[in-house]
Amino acid sequence: MRRVFNLREVVQTQVGSIIRFVITTSVAFSAATFSNWIDYKSYWDGTIYRTQTVDFNMLSYTLPTKLSYALQQKDTAEVQRTLNSNYGLFGLVMTDCKTEDKDCPTQRFWYYSQSDRNWKQKLQLEDLPNHSYDLLRNPPPLFAEGKYDSPRANNRITTGKNNVGKIVGRVYYIRGIPPTFLEDYWRWMQNPLSTSGAHKLYTLTITIFLVGGFASWTGLEFFLYKKRIKEIQHQRTLEQIRKEHKKLIYQFRDQLKRNQEESTKASLLISEYEHKIYEFNNHNQRLKQKITQIQTQVAIQSNNPINNAPVQKLLEQKISILQQQLTQSKQRELEAKNREEKIISQLKKEQKTLQVKNLLTQQLENKIDQLKNQLAVQFNSQSHNDEARGLLQKEISSLQKQLDKSRQDTADSNQAIISILEQNTELQERWEKQHSITQELENKITELQNVLVQQETDKKYNHERIRFLQEQSAELEQQLKQSEKQKLEAQSKISQLNSSIVGLNEEMKNQIDRINILEDQSFCLDKPNALFIPLEPDGRDLSLTDLRKELGLEEIFKSGVVTRIFYSDRYLYERGGGILADLIIGNWLRSTSHIKIKVLEQPNEQPAAVRKQRLELSFSRLRRFGSIFQIEVQPYESEEYFNHARLLEINMESGKKYKLIFDQGMQFIKFNSANNTYRIKETSYVTLTTTEYN
Repeated sequence: MRRVFNLREVVQTQVGSIIRFVITTSVAFSAATFSNWIDYKSYWDGTIYRTQTVDFNMLSYTLPTKLSYALQQKDTAEVQRTLNSNYGLFGLVMTDCKTEDKDCPTQRFWYYSQSDRNWKQKLQLEDLPNHSYDLLRNPPPLFAEGKYDSPRANNRITTGKNNVGKIVGRVYYIRGIPPTFLEDYWRWMQNPLSTSGAHKLYTLTITIFLVGGFASWTGLEFFLYKKRIKEIQHQRTLEQIRKEHKKLIYQFRDQLKRNQEESTKASLLISEYEHKIYEFNNHNQRLKQKITQIQTQVAIQSNNPINNAPVQKLLEQKISILQQQLTQSKQRELEAKNREEKIISQLKKEQKTLQVKNLLTQQLENKIDQLKNQLAVQFNSQSHNDEARGLLQKEISSLQKQLDKSRQDTADSNQAIISILEQNTELQERWEKQHSITQELENKITELQNVLVQQETDKKYNHERIRFLQEQSAELEQQLKQSEKQKLEAQSKISQLNSSIVGLNEEMKNQIDRINILEDQSFCLDKPNALFIPLEPDGRDLSLTDLRKELGLEEIFKSGVVTRIFYSDRYLYERGGGILADLIIGNWLRSTSHIKIKVLEQPNEQPAAVRKQRLELSFSRLRRFGSIFQIEVQPYESEEYFNHARLLEINMESGKKYKLIFDQGMQFIKFNSANNTYRIKETSYVTLTTTEYN
C-alpha cells in the first residue's frame, strides 16, 4: 500500500524533531557544565592556589622586613599602603602578637588589607593559627624563616635561619576564598563574553559542546530523513513494480496475440520464398552455360604465341646484354677521348716550350754575331789589345756552347712533338673505330626494342580481348553470385521464418510462464506479510553475512534450525550454484535437513549429466553437515511443467515457511575470489513471504 503523508504525520515528525533537539541540547549543555566544573576546579584549586603559594613565598622574603621597618619609623600610612598592594585578592593581616608561639589567644587585629572579598568577610581571630605567618622585629629581620618548597606545596617549612631582635607583631598570609561553582557559573551566564578567570574556558567549552550537540542532532535528523525518504522510495518502488507487473501482463498477452498472427504470416511467406528459389535455380543454370562458353574463348586467346613470355624474356635479355656492351663501348670511347685531350694538352705545352727555345737560340745567335763583329773591329783597330780579344773569344766560345745546347734542346722538342702527333693520330683512329662499334650496338638495340614494342602492342591487343571476355565472364559471374545470393537470402529467409516460428512458439511458452510468474509475484506483493527487498548495484564489496542481510536470509537463518530448502531455477549453473551454496550453508543445517535443487535441461548447452555433476560439485560442502541434498535436472521435453520463477523455499523447525522469489536468480550477484567478497552488479529485487506449515 502506498504511504500517504498527511498533516498529522508532518506534525508528528516536526514535534519529534523538536523533542530530539531539546534532548540533544540538554545533554550537550549538561556535558559542557560538567566539563566546566572540571575547568573551575583546575583554575581555582590549581592555577590560583599555586599562584598564591608563589606570592606568599615571595612575600616571606620581603614583607617582614618592609613592615618592620615601617613600624620602626612609625609610618602607619606606608604599612597600610603595603598591605593594600595586593588589591585585596588575598589577605595580609598584622596583629600585635609579640610571642613566637603559634597560638596567641590575646592578639588583636592591627592592620589588614582593605577588601570586600569572602576571605575578609569570614576573617576571625580564632582562625588565624590556621594560616601561615612571619614575625615582625625591631630591628627589621634580614632572613626569611619560612618558605614553600614548590608552587604545589601545601605546607611551609623552616629555612633554618633565625633573626635577632624584639618581636613587635606578626603578619598573616590569608588565602583568598574562591566562589562556589554555581556562583561563578551564574556570574559567567550573566556575561557569557567575559574573559575573567575561568569564564573564557566556560565560553569555549559550552560553544564546543553546543556545536557538537547541534551537529549530532543535525546528523540524527539527516539519518532519520534519509530513512524516511528511503521508506517513501521503497513504497513508491513497490507500487511502481505492481504497476509494471500489470503493464507487463497486459503487454505479454498482447504480444502473445501478435506472435500468433506473425506465425501465420511466416508460414505464407515460406511458400512464396520456395517458389522464388525454384526460379533462381533455372536462371542460374543458364548463366553457368554462358560463363563456360566465355571461359573457353579466354583459354584459346591465352594460348596465342604472342603471349609467350620466354620469347619476350629472351629479347629483353639480348637487349640487356647489348646495353651492357654499349655501356662498355661508350666507356672505352670516352677513355680514348680523354687520353686524346691529354695528348693535345701535352702537345700544346711542348709547342710553347719549343717557341721559348727557338727564341733563346735566336738571341744567342744574335749575341754571338755581335761579339764576332766586336772581335773583328778589334783586329782591324790600330791598337791591339790582346787581353780584350781573349775575353771576347772566351765569351763567344761560351755562347757558342749554349747555342749548341739550345739547338739540341730544340731538336729534342721537335722530336717529342712528332711523337705526340703520332700518338694522337693512333688514338683518333681507335676512337673512330670504337665510335663505329657504339653506333652499331645502338642500332641493334633500337631494332630489338622495336621488335619488343611491336610484341607488346600485339600482346596488349590480345590482353584487351581477353580482358573483355573476362569482364563479360565476371559480369555473368556477378549476376550468378547475385542470383545465388538472392537464392541464399530466400533460403535464409525461410530458415529465419522457421526459426522465427520456433522462437515464437518458445516465446509464447515463456510469455505464458512469465504471465504466471508476474501474477504470482503480484499476489505475493499484495499479501499483508509480504516484504519487498530492492537491490541496487552500489559498488560495495559485501561479506557473506552482509549479502545474506541484503537478501533477508540472515534473520531467517538466525531464527532456528532449517528442515527443508528447495530452489527452482531453469538457468542455474555451477557459478550461480556456488553462490547459492554459500548463502544456505551454515550452522542452521542438521543431518535431518533436506535440500533439493531443481533445474531444467538446456539441450543446446551442457548435457544433463554434466550439468548435474557440476552442480553436485558446487553443493558438495553440504556433506560436512550430513544434510541430504538432491540435484534434479528436469528433461527439456517436459519444460511446460517447469515453473519459470526463481523460487527459494525455506522450512524451519519452528513451523515457519519462508518463500523468496528472485527476479533474476543468482545472476545479479558477482563473486570476487581474490578477497572472498560479493557484489550486486545489476538492479534486481526479492519478494519474501512468511507462512506457517503443519
